[in-house]
Amino acid sequence: MRGAVLDGRYTLTERIGAGGMGAVWRARDARLDREVAVKLLGLPTDTSAPDRERMLALFVREARAAAALDSSYIVPVFDHGSEGDIPYLVMPLVSGRTVTELLREGKGLSPQRVADIAAQVCRALAVAHRAGIVHRDIKPANVMVTDEGTVKVLDFGIAKFLDAATSAGGGYLTRTSDSPIGTLHYMAPERFARGETDGRTDVYSLGCMVHEMLTGTPPFDAPSAAALMHCHVYETPERPSLRRPELTPGWDDLVGRMLAKAPADRPDAAQARAELEARAKEAPDDTAAPTPAPQAPATPTPAAQAPATPTPAAQAPALPAHPASAPVAQAVFGPAPAAPAPTPPAAYPVDSVPQQVPTSYPLPPPRPTTAPPLWPAPQVQGPPSAGRPWWRNWWVPGGAAVAVAALVATLTVANPFDGGDKDDSGKGSTGGTSERPKPGPQGSGVAARAKTETLVMGTADDSEGPAPAVAGAVKGGKVTVLEPSDLTTVDPGKMWSSTDRIVSRLVHRSLTGLKTLPDGRVKLVGDLATDAGRVSSGGRTWTFTLKPGLTYNDGTPVEAKDFVNAVERTLDPSFSIGDRTLRSWLLGVKETAGVGSDRTLPPGTIETPDPRTIVFHLESARPDFNVALAGPSGAPVPDRVKDTSTGSPTVPSTGPYQVGTFTGAKNVELTRNAEWKADSDPLRTAYPDTYRIEGGLSVEDIKSRTVGAGSGAAIMSFTGSLGKDGLGKNPGGTGRLSAPSAFIHAYQINTRRVQNLKVRKAIATALPAGDVLAASGEDGTVHHNLLPPGVRGARSFDLYRAGERGDPARARALLNEADETGFKLTLGHADGTDAERAQVIKTALDRAGFEVTLRKDDTTDYYRKAGTGKYDLFRLPIGAGLPVGSATLPEYFDGEFTYPTSTNYSRLKSSDVDEAIDAAGSAGSLTAAGELWSKVDRRVMEEAAAVPVYVPMRTYLYSKALHGLQVDLDGVSPLNAYVR
Repeated sequence: MRGAVLDGRYTLTERIGAGGMGAVWRARDARLDREVAVKLLGLPTDTSAPDRERMLALFVREARAAAALDSSYIVPVFDHGSEGDIPYLVMPLVSGRTVTELLREGKGLSPQRVADIAAQVCRALAVAHRAGIVHRDIKPANVMVTDEGTVKVLDFGIAKFLDAATSAGGGYLTRTSDSPIGTLHYMAPERFARGETDGRTDVYSLGCMVHEMLTGTPPFDAPSAAALMHCHVYETPERPSLRRPELTPGWDDLVGRMLAKAPADRPDAAQARAELEARAKEAPDDTAAPTPAPQAPATPTPAAQAPATPTPAAQAPALPAHPASAPVAQAVFGPAPAAPAPTPPAAYPVDSVPQQVPTSYPLPPPRPTTAPPLWPAPQVQGPPSAGRPWWRNWWVPGGAAVAVAALVATLTVANPFDGGDKDDSGKGSTGGTSERPKPGPQGSGVAARAKTETLVMGTADDSEGPAPAVAGAVKGGKVTVLEPSDLTTVDPGKMWSSTDRIVSRLVHRSLTGLKTLPDGRVKLVGDLATDAGRVSSGGRTWTFTLKPGLTYNDGTPVEAKDFVNAVERTLDPSFSIGDRTLRSWLLGVKETAGVGSDRTLPPGTIETPDPRTIVFHLESARPDFNVALAGPSGAPVPDRVKDTSTGSPTVPSTGPYQVGTFTGAKNVELTRNAEWKADSDPLRTAYPDTYRIEGGLSVEDIKSRTVGAGSGAAIMSFTGSLGKDGLGKNPGGTGRLSAPSAFIHAYQINTRRVQNLKVRKAIATALPAGDVLAASGEDGTVHHNLLPPGVRGARSFDLYRAGERGDPARARALLNEADETGFKLTLGHADGTDAERAQVIKTALDRAGFEVTLRKDDTTDYYRKAGTGKYDLFRLPIGAGLPVGSATLPEYFDGEFTYPTSTNYSRLKSSDVDEAIDAAGSAGSLTAAGELWSKVDRRVMEEAAAVPVYVPMRTYLYSKALHGLQVDLDGVSPLNAYVR
């Protein structure tokens, strides 16, 4: 669209924003010689001609009504029109920040500033409501505060059009979001019933926004659209004063009435404004959250004119003494809390602040759109039962995710028990009985495992291609890959499982990559980039230069703008799956949390000064940001790519292979990409001609087909088995690799409920890690610290000397010291193996002097209840798919990570831990960071916020004809595989 001219007048020059239903462009108005913002809106491609005509007429009617609104607090509409079937609005540009940006810290604003902002929004609403216009989408992203402090409300006049557009041809319940237009966190109950709406609908939305400005969180959150709708219609919100005790009672009363379920019980905009202005005049409270200082963005934000001095509107009548206000507020929030009474030592209330129900395994990978059970049953050897899902036969670990399959992606082969970097020679590696060529004059060997714990930055020389030849390797042949899970996508923006990520390496090259040397040591090098990147601004700016001559498989050039598009497109709600590491490190976790939100890439976040240069400007310093670019999210995607649904291999390839056939999700064939340039690729040797990937197979199928392979058949699996027998001891003479997984099974302790440190230490001392491992039916090794294997700085230690069986006597002594003998604990667990693990733990803790109550919940409820604080103790795997501590420990234990933007389920608030995390995050090198993340590991263990128990061990089989395999973070890497 860049360069397009609308109505012969508006030339689009730069896209500066995007949302779920359109995009905002900077444009030049040729007639008046000025810059403006043009908002382009979309219609569904399958809209019928009559519906299209009706909706365009509706757009014109609504745009004209919005253009008639005259208020200093409303962004005016200069013009409107349509280019073909694309309606557009023309608006002024403005410098300022949205309330979303003001709330980025997640701590709320000062009450006085909240009152000032909300009162100005009410002024805008009052003008619109008098004109008969309901905004229908009041939310922080649609309210801008200019540099002078004036509030501007955006997007008046388009909600009805968008609602009609999304429901055309399908009706309300057939739409992807299953919701009317608006943002679910801020929508009034009557909207979900599709009932009549008036100005009080906007007041409810503003009440949600006020709640968030005061507390840092909206009044409701839930893991699905349906659950969130239920909350708005039926649930009781939390009083703001529970999060901000310094708030005067008037705040609870006002917000309570704004959030009343019945519209008749809410004030109108004028009445709410009068009360908010009274709140703004209250004396500032020293304990209030600090007001962020306004900062003008590098480029103007679209959709509002240059701020004018606000003209006070006519004073609305003050809301009279409201005799029903207390009952209404009580009906909304419930009875006011009584003065706290002494709590018996064994009774610990559920947190008043609900934690976010997890939507992703923290960094990476996020959830798939269809969620299998969260916590799988133990692996079952033997023929699967009829109708038994694959995860019952092939263990796929769960994490803080809606999807069990998430942690398949977090495999490693580093030995976490050797204290660091001892095995740099490659000797004494864990597993690795594969037959592989010895180093010789024609090439080097392939290490059986990539020791990612040795990760260092490579040089520009390390980044040059071609990849070193493998001694004895021959070109040609076909490799068959047998997988328990389906390959769900070939779009790098949506790849999340280990199978997806390994396929991505063959099809998509990324800006950087992990290069394993013949002795197993690992370097981060440039893949598409000339080097691993250049950092400046204290770690906040990263610059990369593309290698010359790079092309996609269709012959078109790879350009810097393709990396901007690759990130921008993942902010669309349809990308709720995929590796969110890159975009969360780029924009901040709080900016990318939540599925279905309408976030956009702020202007200037990624700059492309020329076709070969990409400059990333991060939300905060990330000295290891370039590590996140080594996965699928670091791959380029040109803006011509539109349809990337499952089974649609439309993303051009930059790797040695391209998608030849994609038969459903169970059969994928990769064929050679003739445009791949080996001379520029430092990672891939690409010996086989084709890869055929078959998904949805049971463990027994994979084992029998691998064992029964003929002498020339090359068969492997990217992922492995966790069963105790390790798929047998080289059955049939097949090759066998084994390695610890890159996550740790640990039991989280809710530190808000179990506040006494000695009690938490007693739990850590008593837990019998070896017995828990035995109850799991898995292969593994007892582990007592939190950094997963393969992470730089991971070292094994046992702070509480619990050993494999725990020490009940010492644990009982700690309880006696704390005067907490008989301490009551609620241990949450799911069905299947989790129940067996829980019974083992209950027996040990009862022996230590605790009184343990087991609470079994359906797997679909387990995370929700853990997130809302129903348990004192519960299992949660800890790990991530990157070999750096910054991708693991902060998400779990940083005190700054709070609802609704993190998975800090232990609710740990420790200044020592937070300071250690800050120090590690600002380290100047990967080596220094590793040492500091090791210290973070120990600091968290000293707080006994979690009790690690064991690291699962994986086993991989492959047929005799296959050579050059290597186990790494994602499973078995085929980058140097060959058939002989």
